[in-house]
Amino acid sequence: MSHNTTERLMRLKESLVTAQESRLRAEGRLATMMQQLQTQFGCSTLEQAEAKQEKLKKECASLAGKLNDGLVKVEAEYDWEE
Repeated sequence: MSHNTTERLMRLKESLVTAQESRLRAEGRLATMMQQLQTQFGCSTLEQAEAKQEKLKKECASLAGKLNDGLVKVEAEYDWEE
């Protein structure tokens, strides 16, 4: 084997090792995030999390509307001018 081929193989090996390490770190981060998703929100899949997110967005919008309606009523009932 020529010197260039050996060097090239060594660089490829280093690249492979680096890629494997990156993959393992990414898998670890994913496992941690999935565990957090399960613990905090009771979701075991991304699909469940997306559905829960949509439900929470709707609830938030509804509560914001109710809060606004309540504020309008309070402002109408009381004279806030000093």
